[in-house]
Amino acid sequence: MEDGRGGDRPGRRGRRRRSRLQVVSGRSVDQQGDQPGARAPAEPASTKPVPKNAGRVTITTDPPGAKVLIDGKAAGESPLTLEPVPPGRHTFTMVGANITAKRTIRVEAGKAMTIDMALFSGFASIAAPIVLDISENGKSLGTSADSIILSPGRHDLRLANKDLGYVVTQPVEVQAGETTHVTLDPRGTANINAAPWAEVFIDGEKAGETPLANVSIRLGVREIVFRNPQFPDRKMIVTVTATETANVSVDFIK
Repeated sequence: MEDGRGGDRPGRRGRRRRSRLQVVSGRSVDQQGDQPGARAPAEPASTKPVPKNAGRVTITTDPPGAKVLIDGKAAGESPLTLEPVPPGRHTFTMVGANITAKRTIRVEAGKAMTIDMALFSGFASIAAPIVLDISENGKSLGTSADSIILSPGRHDLRLANKDLGYVVTQPVEVQAGETTHVTLDPRGTANINAAPWAEVFIDGEKAGETPLANVSIRLGVREIVFRNPQFPDRKMIVTVTATETANVSVDFIK
């Protein structure tokens, strides 16, 4: 899937659509998973009955005139009604002038549904206490310091900080004209000890008393303060990574 760059204007039409399926008899039910971009039409796309052994899918786009593919095969241009569509999961691809969007839905025999897709970009904002490089399918998209532009639909983003050994794949569902916010709290572990003993504060928050084993601690540069009423406080600056456990200790007697 393309990343949605190239001429789209941010914030152009930021309304959120809710997925719905409509049975031909007229009863409407929520679609499991609330998948964006698939909804029941306000009116039937066709007045003739839906075949009992297949489904009907009507596709509209904003703007119209997008090339439509079903399971990778060209089907025409939007607005478009496809019939009969074999029951089962199908991937519909809508190709506009500057953007491509995909939607996977389950078609049921004897039922009709509509895919209504806005073909302009959305955004993803990644919040984390460390700066993360963002990429998709090997292509760099930017960093967590700024919002990134993405096409509507699901994206599996690779978020990484090479210096701290952190990498994760984060699924993100993007809506046209909207910003999807993702908050991460990457952590490592630390073993913390003191002689004879100490209260331990990590970045100003009390973590407990020594010894502390496999303490969950945020990645990056952390300030650890050791406090024993019989001695002056000791402070240590430690860089915590995802690849190894940090071992931190002080000896008040020395």
